Amino acid sequence: MIRKLFVLFSLFGVLSACTSASENNAVGDCPVTTPAEQSLSLPIGIEYEERFWYGTPALWTNLPADGIWWGLPKDDNGFVQKTVFWREGFDAISEPNPDLTVSGRRLDAPAPPFSISDATHGFDETGSFMLTGVSIPTEGCWEITAQYKAEKLTFVILVTP
Repeated sequence: MIRKLFVLFSLFGVLSACTSASENNAVGDCPVTTPAEQSLSLPIGIEYEERFWYGTPALWTNLPADGIWWGLPKDDNGFVQKTVFWREGFDAISEPNPDLTVSGRRLDAPAPPFSISDATHGFDETGSFMLTGVSIPTEGCWEITAQYKAEKLTFVILVTP
């Protein structure tokens, strides 16, 4: 009987730890954006392994499920990442240089802002999309905000080497 109670309480402790971690949505002290935060249905029928769609039909992106950008190439300005955004009704032919801006700020320590390239467009099986490159000066916890016309989309990502 005591052994069964011990197993039961041990199992309860493991389940409590799992629940706390998933509710926290954090990697270390970084409150990364996770699939649990996406509650809206987006007009995308394509899924990618270990990634998820995040945003609204007005502006969305595709993020890693673990909230980490790792193994990014590095140049003189920092870690380089292409950021891709979609919008329902966006037409890359009529808007080859979309009015997309991306900004970021480090949440866990002071850091210089990151630089971005001019926005461009692309096509794939998802349709037309907007694309820009960012150079993130340091590893760490970053809040990134994209703005296209009046729509904003913000997410938190952990950048690691």
